[in-house]
Amino acid sequence: VNVVATSVYTVPSDATMWLELPQYALLPGSEFDVPLLAKTEADGESYPLGVWSVVISSSSSLSLDAVSSTMYDVSDSTSQGVTSMAATFKSSYSDQTDALTGDAVEVAVLTFSVDDSASSGTLEDAFEMLVDDMVSISNSKKVDDVSGLVLSRDGFDLTGSIFVEAEFTAGLQVYVTDSNEQELVNTAVLNGESIASTLTKKAIASCHTTGSSSCAESSTSSSVSTGLSCSVSVAALSFSSSCNIILTGDETSGGDEVMVSVSHGSFTRVVQFRVWYPAEVTLSVLDTELNVVTSSCS
Repeated sequence: VNVVATSVYTVPSDATMWLELPQYALLPGSEFDVPLLAKTEADGESYPLGVWSVVISSSSSLSLDAVSSTMYDVSDSTSQGVTSMAATFKSSYSDQTDALTGDAVEVAVLTFSVDDSASSGTLEDAFEMLVDDMVSISNSKKVDDVSGLVLSRDGFDLTGSIFVEAEFTAGLQVYVTDSNEQELVNTAVLNGESIASTLTKKAIASCHTTGSSSCAESSTSSSVSTGLSCSVSVAALSFSSSCNIILTGDETSGGDEVMVSVSHGSFTRVVQFRVWYPAEVTLSVLDTELNVVTSSCS
């Protein structure tokens, strides 16, 4: 799981409205939310925000999917990466004007998606915003045509960047498959019949949480059958082409701690086996009487 600490920044004293961009990496094809916040203060006095309008420019690698707001009725239109939004407070908040007032009032949430073909790296200047108007509920215009701010991992600025990162293999998991054994008795040296034990090999995918409790990746792990290499600490067993365990009868020893190493890419995992090897073989005869073998031809 990718864990990214969220930096805390102080809102500039002259801020009017700003976008809060995710500070974590985003997968191509994933969705993410961008809160739009407002500071409702002019000339040292706070006011309830009744009407606002903004123009937001975003990267061509991003698409606006939805706009939602709890306290405002919002209309929006997008053309060539430029979104115009205008909003009026909902009548249900006529008696709750305190909710429309504050240093960081969430006036809307914009949901964007990253293009499937977006390359890994930083999308510089991915967002920029013009605050067209901010009007109090008493119809007094407080803000007119000023630059909005964008909060990204670099702090507050007139533009903000986001980071795109492709899914990658974050680890390797190797274990003995159910119903198979980690303690083996090498009878293959006695009867020539091979003994096998299967290992499950899984590549563990990265986990980009996109701000939620689940991963944006389509799967957390996937089986691996190619690109594997394997070795053993003592010559007590052999391997198949996919790094499964085989006792062929060609072994010359066993071991209490037979360490099997399986590698894939830059990752290596070790699974311990115990292999019993017949050191001394004694043949005994259960029936010592040799009888005449009667031929069916007589």
